[in-house]
Amino acid sequence: MWQDHPRYYEIGLEAGSGATSLHEDGPLKIVLFRRAAKLRSHAVKHLTNLSQYENTWKRMGCVDMSLIRRCISDLETAGCPYFQFNPENPPCDDGRAGCRLFERCPSSVKELEKAYCQTLVQCLSEGGHVPRYAYYFCDNEQAHMFCIMPDAPLVLKASLLPDEEIYNLMTCYGSEGMSFTEMRDIQVEKIRNEARTKNTDMCSLAGWGLEEARACQARQHTEGRNEKGRKSRRPQKYHKRGGGDWRKYLNKYDDLWQ
Repeated sequence: MWQDHPRYYEIGLEAGSGATSLHEDGPLKIVLFRRAAKLRSHAVKHLTNLSQYENTWKRMGCVDMSLIRRCISDLETAGCPYFQFNPENPPCDDGRAGCRLFERCPSSVKELEKAYCQTLVQCLSEGGHVPRYAYYFCDNEQAHMFCIMPDAPLVLKASLLPDEEIYNLMTCYGSEGMSFTEMRDIQVEKIRNEARTKNTDMCSLAGWGLEEARACQARQHTEGRNEKGRKSRRPQKYHKRGGGDWRKYLNKYDDLWQ
């Protein structure tokens, strides 16, 4: 059924190393936002945010700035509530009713959605090639999850569709003021917190920076042990009481020996 979806893809994933695999090898089967309203909401929210575009999406190179500017202009002219009232999220996916102007969105928005999907496929392919992806069971959501990052501060998360081996992309977000390394490390911590039962397949320790982190921890542990084992030598005290101690003291300093 889902293989017939217009946004169904199969993405090749490189087998990882250095981590225990809990998932069978094979391509990632995924639908990019099964609901059209969800796709449009994400495309408009992320790509019309010009500062976020410059810092994250521009690197992927699938979206032309002229298209983004044209789309913003067309949506403003059409009276899009997102540009009129500046809510936190576009109203395309606002509850059951959604946006009353959804069917009358300008054609440039569909072009933006297409470019956004191309960018998402590139993100998935790049993250799968590194590899930098994770399968895990989210205790809070009680759902099987898939998370992936390309070589950019971007995170894509999907959940397994019921009774299927196909995932549905739930969200994709970037960071405006955070480096790739910072966002990667935060995402690792989020995965660990969401999968409290520890049933997590991180695919590659190196891809997620965990190999480097372990090496750093090992160095710090070794340095700590060496520091503890290195006993500071106390200055030798010579007591000037008694002939023997006094003679040792003077022998230490030949110039004082008469």
